[in-house]
Amino acid sequence: HRDLHSFPTRRSSDLLASMLVLISFSKTAIVALALIVAWHGLSTGKLVTSCRLCMTARIIAGLSILGIFLSTQGDVYSLQKRLVLMKEATSIILAHPLFGTGLWNNLYEHARFAQKYGHVFIQPVHNILLLWIMQTGLIISSLTGWWLWSWLRLHWKEQVYYLMPLVVLVITGGVDHYWLTLQQNMLLMGVVGGMIIQRVAKS
Repeated sequence: HRDLHSFPTRRSSDLLASMLVLISFSKTAIVALALIVAWHGLSTGKLVTSCRLCMTARIIAGLSILGIFLSTQGDVYSLQKRLVLMKEATSIILAHPLFGTGLWNNLYEHARFAQKYGHVFIQPVHNILLLWIMQTGLIISSLTGWWLWSWLRLHWKEQVYYLMPLVVLVITGGVDHYWLTLQQNMLLMGVVGGMIIQRVAKS
């Protein structure tokens, strides 16, 4: 009875969340959303149906919506800028290998490099792994990585569904920095992480 009443609310929440991701026009977030929807549809059998016409229509509609939002034009120098930031981040890591620059001090180090795109371009590297290593150094980064790997190795096979947010974190964090720089994303990461740990503990 409770599940029947919560079904429309759950569908509305999923639709609202999906629309928010689409109108963000973040290509990485949209691709991550598409992969999760496809994975969920295949794992639950909702994507594959006996009606081939219905299944084809769903796939075409989904790809069409995906294509519309991915076709938007952004900064034409986006890739070059990201590569420059990654090169600078690598140099900073080599200059501060053990203890890093300290949290939120990385921009001061980036400012030491000649800015090809102007001072407005000074920003964190668009990769949370490089950003984390650059700020905390190899010692803390290694300890953090070891703890995360130990936890995943223990629970991955049991709770694959609840670890899907980690896949989103890896995909989006590989090409952007907001998980470690924006308060909204850091709060969201803490809430989702707490929910995952709670679910795993109850299982």
